[in-house]
Amino acid sequence: MKQLGMLKAGVALCLCGALQSHALLLPLALTPSVGVALSKRPASAPKLVLQAGDIHAIRAAVQGQLDAFAADDGDKAFGLSSADTRLRFGSPDNFLRVVRKYYPAIYRHRRVLFSPPELVDGNAIQLVNVVDAINHVWVAVYRLERDAAGAWKIDGCRLQATTGISM
Repeated sequence: MKQLGMLKAGVALCLCGALQSHALLLPLALTPSVGVALSKRPASAPKLVLQAGDIHAIRAAVQGQLDAFAADDGDKAFGLSSADTRLRFGSPDNFLRVVRKYYPAIYRHRRVLFSPPELVDGNAIQLVNVVDAINHVWVAVYRLERDAAGAWKIDGCRLQATTGISM
């Protein structure tokens, strides 16, 4: 996939918390700014490393939810969300309706490209480059947490526009 524009700058903006003013900050189980959460780790703190099984499970949760949105499977998408998210939205139909309306790049993506996830304060942060239906590139910053059974569940997504396009 050839990309033009400032995709890396878009990722850097997400990581430092200086998001463009038009970034969507709607309650798709959104937590306070991911950029702020990422900046909490002191420079001297050791970087926590995810195990291979966790990396696979994190990616599988996000990809599973993306696939569920593409298939209009609200039950599956909702089931991959954290308990707090399910409580906030109340039903798979409400959840799917919000994603359809406010996250069209996620709801009907053309392509995705995963970056390696990172562990921050016990939660996983997964960056995903998303190409929408008209070839605009977005950066989705997913926050995942473990549920009581130890499975990774999606607890938020922040969608950031970039100036990149995909060809």
